[in-house]
Amino acid sequence: MTTDNQVFFYVDGIPTKGAWVDMDAIDDWQEVKTALVVHGFCDEDYDGDILAADAEGLCKPFLGRHDTFDLAEFVDCRDHETHAPDEAKIAYVEWMGSWDSQGFDDAYIGNYSRETNPKQAFIYSYVDDAGVLEGAPQIAKDYFDYESYERDRFINDFHEENGFIFYND
Repeated sequence: MTTDNQVFFYVDGIPTKGAWVDMDAIDDWQEVKTALVVHGFCDEDYDGDILAADAEGLCKPFLGRHDTFDLAEFVDCRDHETHAPDEAKIAYVEWMGSWDSQGFDDAYIGNYSRETNPKQAFIYSYVDDAGVLEGAPQIAKDYFDYESYERDRFINDFHEENGFIFYND
């Protein structure tokens, strides 16, 4: 049974010779190998490939083609201090294709995933917070086309991924 941040690693190219490894405290490949030794799938002298067949939680976007796992990028992402939840990090990696701590910090705006239409919820909040209609006559405020504004801003300036909003630089 798996929990949040786990990867199914295996050895000798045989997926039945593997185990789920909790990645919350794993920092390098030696620790992955030690976990496989503890589970009895290899010994300390094993120098073959360690492959990854599946992943859960924050690990999932770091699972690559041909059963590879980008451990260094995962550890950087996992250990990155931010106010954002892991789901936002996952959305960022799914959008960008890789992890970049500074890029994430620069791009992340917020979570609108609980809304039925995250883009619309964000735009209404953005229009108010940024003062887009400040100083406009009431007639302009009454007839402001939020839908068109949302469409235009999400073409160039913003990106929504699984309910998380990012600057699109």
